[in-house]
Amino acid sequence: MPSASSSFQGASLVVIASLLIVALVAREAAVIVAPLVLAIVVVVTVSPLVDRLTRAGLARALSVSLVFLSMLISIGGVALMVGRSIALISGQMDEFKQKFDQTLSAIVNHLRAMGVDVPKENLTDLASGDAVGGFVEAVLGGFGTFASDLFLFLFVAIFLLIEVPLFARKAAEVEAGSGRSFTAIHALVGDVRHYMGLKTVTSLATAILMMIWLAVLSVPFVPLWGVLTFLLYFIPNIGAAIVATAASIIAFADAGLATALLAGAGFGVVTTVMGNVVEPRIFGHGMGISMSVVFISLVVWGWVLGPTGMLLAVPLTMMVKRSLEASEGTKWLAQLMG
Repeated sequence: MPSASSSFQGASLVVIASLLIVALVAREAAVIVAPLVLAIVVVVTVSPLVDRLTRAGLARALSVSLVFLSMLISIGGVALMVGRSIALISGQMDEFKQKFDQTLSAIVNHLRAMGVDVPKENLTDLASGDAVGGFVEAVLGGFGTFASDLFLFLFVAIFLLIEVPLFARKAAEVEAGSGRSFTAIHALVGDVRHYMGLKTVTSLATAILMMIWLAVLSVPFVPLWGVLTFLLYFIPNIGAAIVATAASIIAFADAGLATALLAGAGFGVVTTVMGNVVEPRIFGHGMGISMSVVFISLVVWGWVLGPTGMLLAVPLTMMVKRSLEASEGTKWLAQLMG
């Protein structure tokens, strides 16, 4: 007869193996899975707004239509503005690369005139116009890949918004008829709403502050950096750094080293204050996930679902943690993630 210890280990291995298989399958079908997961997370986040409009006296269909239309207008407007900005940057990329090389050469010559021995050849190999231009193009290209999934996302989101009450009624019927409890699912939905709602507010505040700062510095393409800051701030720790680097490169090529340093410093100050002062206060109980697990989740979900996986790394990791908590054999894994 198997011991309790071996049964515990067996159950843990089954759950871990199942998660690995799901991750591998999701990676192979990321083109379809990524927008589906994004739609589920967004619908979970905005469905309380639909409920609030319904309680205010609007028909459910009208409430869904208003919320969906607002999403459609917002996404369409942002996609149009970003698309035009990307096209402008792409058209001027050769000019930016040339300006970057000229500015870098001027700095090197100035340092040499002051008696500082600067190995220009090694420096230009590390930071040339072609190298930094490739980084900026990669950032914008990643956004273009993310935007290409929006059609499927919107298509799925509208049907999910319509059927949220049906899902709730079915869950209540199952709970009443079978005695099965969906407490863990309700807790997960609450966690995702709490995180996504407050993260949206802090991301928007960060984007607005950075747009104001970059506009004061006269950095080109301020609206583009604002939108990218809003989106990539959902990626903990490294998202804002990616935008800061790209914007600082353009600032360096356009106005020189001082403006680039001021732009980067602005990102550093705003994100530090938001991440270490504002967010801990408004998030209250926190995410329930350690920072090391958050960082690992960025790598894992980015590998599985691409850019969408990195944007949703924290809520997806919350889902995994709640799933592990639901089984006695895997609660210890959930505790290690906390």
